[in-house]
Amino acid sequence: MIIRNSNIRRSLTENRYKILVCIIAIILILLLIQVLDKMAEEKNKAIQNEESKNQGSIYTPQETVISGDNISEERQESNSELLNIFISYCNKKDIESAYNLLSSNCKEKLFYSNIQNFKNNYIDKIFTNEKICSMQSWIRGMGDTYKVKITDDMLKTGKAGQTIEDYYTIVKENDTYKLNINSYIGSIAVNKQVTVDDITINILNKDIYMNYESYQIQVRNNTNNTILLDTREKDKTIYLLGNNNVTYSALTYEVDEIYLKVESLLYSTFNLKFNRMYNTNIIDKSITFTNIIPNIEEYEKVTNKNEYTNTKTIIVEL
Repeated sequence: MIIRNSNIRRSLTENRYKILVCIIAIILILLLIQVLDKMAEEKNKAIQNEESKNQGSIYTPQETVISGDNISEERQESNSELLNIFISYCNKKDIESAYNLLSSNCKEKLFYSNIQNFKNNYIDKIFTNEKICSMQSWIRGMGDTYKVKITDDMLKTGKAGQTIEDYYTIVKENDTYKLNINSYIGSIAVNKQVTVDDITINILNKDIYMNYESYQIQVRNNTNNTILLDTREKDKTIYLLGNNNVTYSALTYEVDEIYLKVESLLYSTFNLKFNRMYNTNIIDKSITFTNIIPNIEEYEKVTNKNEYTNTKTIIVEL
């Protein structure tokens, strides 16, 4: 027994360097395995965070489709993050968080500054289930506008859903970037007015949407008669003129006649749409009213309205 132990001790002594090297190698291998496991874990977390952040969104290059402007890489990343966060909140039905990402003008113009309207008219109608979206840089003007296509997540629903197309615009508000959605681009104060024969037309402001512009107009009647701003019996009697010398007709049929008829010493305020697409290269020059009836009582007595010629034209330079 003593001889056996002596042999072991002698063997250990003779091979102590080899044994030490093996022990160190084993320790290094174990440490390497731990490091690799940690790296793999962190990589998986990063991938999960990125997937959670993107929510299936796809972004196109920095050059805008319409204006051809380039968005800086830093700005593009910031825009992408904001858009992704908004879509994520909408998918999660986090109404308050999504609503807080909207600009004040967007809340007011689209949802009357009411979060319940936002839920009912946007979230509940569009985000009926999990959505994914593709976003494309579209045009730069009042902000960075993106064309957005929202569809059902086929991997989760198992079927292709209807594609909803929208335009989101990112604007700066009090040093913070906010969203305008539902094709709303933004608002501009105008405050231009003209008075002709005691009829004053004041263009207060305009709201810009992707497919049209809406001007807020106030008409003040200082005459002794009731006036009619437009009979709506003829086409293109109120139009917007651009610096491209193209005219854009007003959608007067959308305005209730009660707003077009202004009694003596009173005023009327209403919104009037023009079918002008959003284009940063076109500047509005004027709004022309060609068919103002200065005395509605006289006009109503005429049998053949097409023969009535006692009309006024007022042009408001913008």
